Amino acid sequence: METPAKKVYTDAERLELAEKLDKACDDFMEELASNQKSEPKKPFDFDEWCKEIDNHPAFMNDLSSNPDGELPAALQALQALKYDTDGEDLLDSAIHHKDEGNKHFKYKKYRWAIDCYTEAAKLMVPDRKLNAVIYCNRATAHKYLGNYSSGLKDSLIALKFDPLHTKAMIRCCELLTEFEKTGRRTLQFSTNFIEKLKAPPEGREKEFSEAKKKLEGIEKVAAKRVAKDKEEAPKRQAALLKDLQKKEKILQMFKKRGLEFKPEIDYKKYREFEWTMLDVNFPHRPTTRVNFEPGTDILEWPLMIQYPETAQTDFLTECPETYTIQMLIEPVLEQPAEWDSNHAFKLPNVRIFIALDIFDDEQIKEISMNDTLGNVLSSKDYLIVQGLPVIQIYTKNYIDSKLAQIEGKSNVYRFKKV
Repeated sequence: METPAKKVYTDAERLELAEKLDKACDDFMEELASNQKSEPKKPFDFDEWCKEIDNHPAFMNDLSSNPDGELPAALQALQALKYDTDGEDLLDSAIHHKDEGNKHFKYKKYRWAIDCYTEAAKLMVPDRKLNAVIYCNRATAHKYLGNYSSGLKDSLIALKFDPLHTKAMIRCCELLTEFEKTGRRTLQFSTNFIEKLKAPPEGREKEFSEAKKKLEGIEKVAAKRVAKDKEEAPKRQAALLKDLQKKEKILQMFKKRGLEFKPEIDYKKYREFEWTMLDVNFPHRPTTRVNFEPGTDILEWPLMIQYPETAQTDFLTECPETYTIQMLIEPVLEQPAEWDSNHAFKLPNVRIFIALDIFDDEQIKEISMNDTLGNVLSSKDYLIVQGLPVIQIYTKNYIDSKLAQIEGKSNVYRFKKV
């Protein structure tokens, strides 16, 4: 069966096609790059990448078979290259994918470029120089997308293939600079690379000289970072100690009050505790959390007020636990909200509840206007979810006919089944 000839595009046609196909997802790519920069990075695992690259056909010396009598897949690929007629085709294919990646990179289509370099790397051809180029190029594409950890890994793998690959040296140090604050590893790597470049092989004098100059610039910046980090270390250690002491105190305050949280907080493990477990993000407001004034034992909470019958909410911040519920909600209900044109939610017209965490049952507990916020939060079976206490306000006319008191439990109700 005759197959149609594959169209060969000129660079201009390729650019035009790439722009048409990729225009719709440019915004997505930008968002992706932004997210990659803001998200916490997974720690780089040196042993993991060493193990990965040591299994590459270009480095494997052990040709022993597995218990089934078969060679590992990587060695099978190596044998295919050495003895099969398709070996040259596989090498050509790797070069083709690499060249395609270079074209996408030229037009700033970094995600496409990474895909092409990845396809080239998957072929695992036993050509160290080619593999060094493939991984170094992919590292550069990762850099432009903000994938610094992935880029660093690729640049190190490139150097494993070719220890004198000058571009990989530079890329490695550039990527370290992006996400390392102290500069220590950047200084260590750049100094080591500069030392390697002092004796260039014949014919590479200019290349080594230019790379050495770039690395010396990176080394200079890294040295300043190291010096600054050393200078600021005592202040930073003092701040860390102060923060640790604050964590220990607030967890002990929670324990003393018998507070329960979701996710659960282990009050003994204050060293592992993260403030983000208490962070509250109200719409269109800065992040807030429970706090206490230095020298006091009074907690100040963010607070959500729900109006379930109208599907509305209010948000309060810095609510002292010593305040009564009336002191907190009276200013809120004093004037009608935009959604409460008849001012149905007046203080004399409402009842206040909290939801209880009872397995397989929806129960609510009525609280008194005279209860303090602290006493309410210490109620049995009450959970503070993600650091945010919640109370519910209903109008008496709405709620009176909908509740059934639970026998044996004071002020605890469940909604009547319709």
